[in-house]
Amino acid sequence: MLKNVTMDNQSSYKKVKHLEKDEKKHSPALTTAHKDLRLTAHKDLRLSWTKDHMTWNNEWHKVVWSDEKKFNLDAPDGFSYYWHDLRKEEEIFSTRPLGGGSVMIWASFGWGGKSSICFVDGRMNAKGYREVLKKHLIDIRSCMGGSDWIFQQDNAPIHRAKVNLT
Repeated sequence: MLKNVTMDNQSSYKKVKHLEKDEKKHSPALTTAHKDLRLTAHKDLRLSWTKDHMTWNNEWHKVVWSDEKKFNLDAPDGFSYYWHDLRKEEEIFSTRPLGGGSVMIWASFGWGGKSSICFVDGRMNAKGYREVLKKHLIDIRSCMGGSDWIFQQDNAPIHRAKVNLT
């Protein structure tokens, strides 16, 4: 593992002169404008929550974090930049009409351990998410030592579905 690395970006650019950071080139049909949905009220709520939990110490030992991630196999996952070799042609990224496929995974972790990685078949919906929790949350439950723990997840619609809040 590297420690105390102090090279800044400018130094990196000087060392590797044949690399350049550039926006990915997409076919026009693939370009999507992403808007920032973080309203001021949401930021204020997050700041308030953070201040309320700043003094937690051993309480964090009871928290289990979880999330899912979809990896697109032939299209960007939200990244719009890439490094390219200036000695070669720039790449143009495109996708197939029906998509090139994807892989979705779910996992959780806490102070006491981690769950196994769950590979999700197809699209995730509220019912499928509930099945994932039933099968894979048990892994982490045994590491947490008892039933007194907090399950932390993001605010995705499938997490907030009534079937998953009961």
